[in-house]
Amino acid sequence: MLSVRIFKLDKKEVIEKLKNWAKKFSNYENVLAVVLFGSLSRNEATPASDADILILLKESNKRFDNRIPEFLPGGIGISVDVFPYTIDEFKRSIKENWGIGKVALNEGIVIYSSKNKEIENFGEWFKRYEKE
Repeated sequence: MLSVRIFKLDKKEVIEKLKNWAKKFSNYENVLAVVLFGSLSRNEATPASDADILILLKESNKRFDNRIPEFLPGGIGISVDVFPYTIDEFKRSIKENWGIGKVALNEGIVIYSSKNKEIENFGEWFKRYEKE
């Protein structure tokens, strides 16, 4: 006899776990914001979906791929892809139309923000750089 397993993605639970994980960045002076984007932010997630996370950094002297391990979360219940961009890289990705910049900007949900007041309104803050 064949059996079928049905998996359901509890979006609220996943986002709550991501928010709890992102709280640890309040101890990281270099982290400006943590932004969820992709299918979870668009309400299009399926049980096979992952979480796409932009981590906005003030600066870094490490190569992009060498930054990733420092920010990988565990215990979320789904796969998580992290994109630790410096603020300059993020601005360039928007201006030059490469990477995840515009996608994160257009559909992102800020799940952590530093006390930097400009970061509070994530989308508005970056719109001015598209025009420069």
